[in-house]
Amino acid sequence: MEGQSTDVHPNTRACQGSDGKEGAEDAETDDENVEAWEIEDDDDDKSDYDDSGYYDDIEGNAAGTQQNLFAGESGDSTASASGQFLELLFQLCVMLSTESYVDGQPSSTLLIYFSGILGFSADCQRFQLARQYCSKLSAIIYIQQLARKYAQDGQRLKGLFQRRYITAEGNLMSTSQTGIGLAIRFGLYPENEEQRKTAGKVLDSLVRTARFHTSTGFAGTPVISDALSEIGRSQLAYRMLLESTCPSWLYAAISHDATTVWER
Repeated sequence: MEGQSTDVHPNTRACQGSDGKEGAEDAETDDENVEAWEIEDDDDDKSDYDDSGYYDDIEGNAAGTQQNLFAGESGDSTASASGQFLELLFQLCVMLSTESYVDGQPSSTLLIYFSGILGFSADCQRFQLARQYCSKLSAIIYIQQLARKYAQDGQRLKGLFQRRYITAEGNLMSTSQTGIGLAIRFGLYPENEEQRKTAGKVLDSLVRTARFHTSTGFAGTPVISDALSEIGRSQLAYRMLLESTCPSWLYAAISHDATTVWER
């Protein structure tokens, strides 16, 4: 109360003095800790965005790995071992590039295996369609029953398509870029040179009549270039590719900076 004095026991004053001193010391310690944490946080922030030593570490690890591979060898021995490895790698590349074929199959068992897994054609020039490589893959992994089944199914479906949609002259029931392109690309025409020539002439005429524009939609767009190449008209495929007016491959890319082909 105002005007009244309060007596404090001497021990109380001593305790308060001691607590005050300890409180001040604690406050100083807290301040020091906060400053230390702030410094650590700043260092962490810098390290979060500083990756200057990242690639140095990778290079160091790579160098250490290489050193471990050739541990105990002199510099000349290391160079010799490295040279032998590069020579083997070069020979492998040469083998893959100059592989000989027997009856349409690579002579290397390794290449036969991988060509089946990846669905390569017999000459390893293009990927096969599912109808074509299922029987081949089944034969490679020794499932002969499946191999025969897939081969028979493929031939049966091909025959049904030919009887239903292809005339004796080689004309397809659907005279469109998509229809003929898909039939050529999927190998649905009979093994008849005259019929394939007819299909090639019709597709050639369709492309030229359209002034090299695509009229395929998404079903036929991926195959039209391959189909033209398969019938010996690669130059026409390139001319079609370079067309830039709508609708074409390059219309969206050149006129509108698109990164995909639009169906317009």
